[in-house]
Amino acid sequence: MLQCEEGWSYIASGSACLSHKSCRRGSPPQAKYVVYFSIEPDWWDSVDMADALHPQTFLAYGLNGDELPVGNGGPLRCGASTGRYKSVKFITT
Repeated sequence: MLQCEEGWSYIASGSACLSHKSCRRGSPPQAKYVVYFSIEPDWWDSVDMADALHPQTFLAYGLNGDELPVGNGGPLRCGASTGRYKSVKFITT
């Protein structure tokens, strides 16, 4: 489920847990945060490792069988169902 701070929410398919995607792969054992960046200038966020490895922290790449539209933060958006109210849209690799 995606929930926006503006009050809307929906249930969608097409995501993977952030912990399944290289959260720990290649990072030093003392790493405390994952930082991700948007293609929009100066827009970034970070999540601590406990939240990053939580199974409800996800990378959304699709919406109900299609690619994630730009209007919904595509091509890649990070979100969490753990109480975090922010999710960075338009994530770059």
